[in-house]
Amino acid sequence: MWAKITTPEASLVLRPDSTLLFLILSSHERQQYNTNTNVTMRHALTLLMGFLCLALAVNPITVKGTKFFDSVTGDQFYVVGVDYQPSSDPIADIAGLQRDIPLLKDLGVNAIRIYTLNVQSDQSQGMQLLEQNGIYVIFDLSSSWASINPQNPQWNTDLFAAYRQKIDLFRSHANTLGFLAGNEVMNGYSDTVAAAFVKASVRDCKTYIKSTGRAIPVGYAATDIDANPNIMNYLDCKDVESSVDFYGLNTYRWCGNSNFDQSGYSAFVAQWKNYDAPVIFTEYGCNQPSPRVFTEVQAIYGDQMTDVLSGGFVYEYSQEANGFGLVKIDGTTATKLTDYNNLQTQLKSINPKKVQMNSYNPTPNAVVACPPVSSAFLSSGASLPPTPDDAQCSCVYNALECVTATTDPNLISSTIGYICSVMSCQDISTNSTTATYGSFSGCSDIQKSSYILNAYYQIYKSQGSSACSFNGAGKIVQPSRQCTGPAPTTQLPSTFTPSTVSTQAAPTTSPSACTDMYASLTCRTYSEDPNKVGVAKITDAINYVCGLKPSYCSAITNGQYANCNAAERVSWAIDQYYHDNVAQGASACDFGGIGSLAATSTTSTVQNGGTTSANPTSSGGISSETTATLSVTPTSSRGSTAVTEAITSSAGQEDTRTFTVSTTQERGQTTSSATRFLPAVFFVFAVALL
Repeated sequence: MWAKITTPEASLVLRPDSTLLFLILSSHERQQYNTNTNVTMRHALTLLMGFLCLALAVNPITVKGTKFFDSVTGDQFYVVGVDYQPSSDPIADIAGLQRDIPLLKDLGVNAIRIYTLNVQSDQSQGMQLLEQNGIYVIFDLSSSWASINPQNPQWNTDLFAAYRQKIDLFRSHANTLGFLAGNEVMNGYSDTVAAAFVKASVRDCKTYIKSTGRAIPVGYAATDIDANPNIMNYLDCKDVESSVDFYGLNTYRWCGNSNFDQSGYSAFVAQWKNYDAPVIFTEYGCNQPSPRVFTEVQAIYGDQMTDVLSGGFVYEYSQEANGFGLVKIDGTTATKLTDYNNLQTQLKSINPKKVQMNSYNPTPNAVVACPPVSSAFLSSGASLPPTPDDAQCSCVYNALECVTATTDPNLISSTIGYICSVMSCQDISTNSTTATYGSFSGCSDIQKSSYILNAYYQIYKSQGSSACSFNGAGKIVQPSRQCTGPAPTTQLPSTFTPSTVSTQAAPTTSPSACTDMYASLTCRTYSEDPNKVGVAKITDAINYVCGLKPSYCSAITNGQYANCNAAERVSWAIDQYYHDNVAQGASACDFGGIGSLAATSTTSTVQNGGTTSANPTSSGGISSETTATLSVTPTSSRGSTAVTEAITSSAGQEDTRTFTVSTTQERGQTTSSATRFLPAVFFVFAVALL
């Protein structure tokens, strides 16, 4: 039926398809027409402009089966989009939108993708401006400071809070097309340990959005890699609640005048034909050769692909150093490039086939089995990381007596690495390969580090504040024991996924026994106080000695001296090393300056059980009078740590040799001479190799 929009001055009559049929002036306005034509026409034009805005206003997009639909008209919706990031805060940049929207509309675009923005800015005016011009927006939820890191993945309260903040900014806007819970998180087989954390973020974001009263699609933007089929299936397995509403792919396969088969697009169709969610290209547009001709547009919106593909976003709107731009921006001016004109020509000729939502009846979504864990896919679908619980984490934090006193990543790294090497950290640990997640693994970095510091402090409380301080890493507080109110929200520049050393409780050792042991050693730290020696140096020494020969450290891991303080334990370890390398003299006890030979000592009652030379004579004939400097650094390949030993002789000759200790941080295993579970520590590779 026809619709009529009326004001006191005039009426607009619309066809059922919302096109303007005619304008009717009121009798009063007709009488005034001859005497005040300008006023009458002003009223009419005002109403007409209002109609035009109404005609371009958009309806929310919904998902049914493998397709997008306009939730009001039922028309199938294809994404004809451009990745849009001309500034760091493009939606709040009204002048920039006013400059660019005419060009976007002239190009034929109905959607843009925004990678990053300032959540503190007012985004509402920009969203309204885009809506009035018929442009939808898809937003990346992650950012440079809040995202899932495949090197050490987690899903915690800080990340979830950041994602919710962005959702809250845009969930009320009808032109919010969807959210991306991750962008290229997994870039190879080894990165698939992060898949469980991405899937958990999808689950929790979908649940949160639904609780606000509107179901906005949540998806993921993947890299075009060999591991992608398993990643794609994993993010759609187990249950609907944790499955993506749509799947995005960043692909640059089609270059120049390629074709459907040569480009590999035909393989996409075969791969996606049984997928039960919409698929889009979240980036496309190879720029070799340049300028781009965009012949892939005809395949994307043609009969070859529209059964499995719902359009895509061209990368990208503005010209940057990488040379993918459609326009060149100079202040308030945007100049069309050849790529713009070529894309415009291609988009003008598309006419994808469409179905109406009420006549589209796909097979109901079935629960799909998750890919099995293998060397090619490292995340189990048996269970997922828990939903981060702010209330639980705050309650636990507020009950602690020893908490983190710093945000220095190096200090926290070495401290937590050391603690997790001598006691269980299972409560904060994650292992996506075995699908095991600690009770507090979803808490923030600050909360988890505080939890571990406090656990250590409770065991060694008799030592006083030194059992918490760790050279400034921790501090003693009076616990509030409140289960309301915010916990610290400082976001540390990495993730935390320690694994478990052992669930066996450390044996009880009296302080006097530790002191007696320390006094009996030939090689020991220059002080019995860990804070004076330094946590970082203690950790480096233990990493080296215990990784070289685990038997050196059996007594301080779960043996008779496991409850001694850090200086006493490292003294035991370096003394074992010294006795096996006594021919090297005092240098075998130095360990970066923390060790020294006692003036008088009693021979250790525990035998080392073998001799290992860590400093073999080089082909250059370095003398036994050497100084050893140790450093632990990540190798170029994830999952291994290179320990470099620089040995300088008294003659000034230097010999540097590197050996590699294989580590699998995300899965909680480290392999040295004996395979066992070990802690992957707070930040980069400060791993305690016990």
